[in-house]
Amino acid sequence: MKVRVALTVNDEVHEALVPVHKTLLEVLREDLGLTGTKHGCELGECGTCTVLVDGRPVLSCLVLTADMAGKRIETVPATTMRKLMSWHWPGNVRELENLIERSVILTTNSVLAVSLPEKMSGAIDAAAVAGQYQERAQIVSVLKETKGRVSGPNGAAMRLGVKRSTLLYRMERLGINARDMKAGSHPKID
Repeated sequence: MKVRVALTVNDEVHEALVPVHKTLLEVLREDLGLTGTKHGCELGECGTCTVLVDGRPVLSCLVLTADMAGKRIETVPATTMRKLMSWHWPGNVRELENLIERSVILTTNSVLAVSLPEKMSGAIDAAAVAGQYQERAQIVSVLKETKGRVSGPNGAAMRLGVKRSTLLYRMERLGINARDMKAGSHPKID
């Protein structure tokens, strides 16, 4: 037997027709393609599949999807997991732990934002990562104020005190698209 459920995951509504016996973990990964939540033991012992449901930690391998309708579910986004997995962690788990702690502190909404340097080797420069995150947040904030306008007397470049070309370079480097601000959408700061 299948049931139609509407799940709010990371502030986005997803609808799915799922068998009543499917766990939240299975639906998140297989039906919705949200692979940030990981398979582990599937017995509720390891905690790898933990998500937040209405702000409380829940082992998604142990709960049925049908029971989650109408609840707010928060996961680590797949893009964040890909960033963490693609980084070369040179033998020191403390780097990963420190990056995650710093990311939790700097994240301004309910979706974990991780900012890694472009260089993919060597140790992480914590100050550079935090500075890059803050620069991105400032540019996004000013672009929202200017509704995506980059240049001109009321543009973001003028407000930030930089040349238009400098702002465009920084936006490209930080993965910011001014069109996202024009449409009124609110991009997540990664």
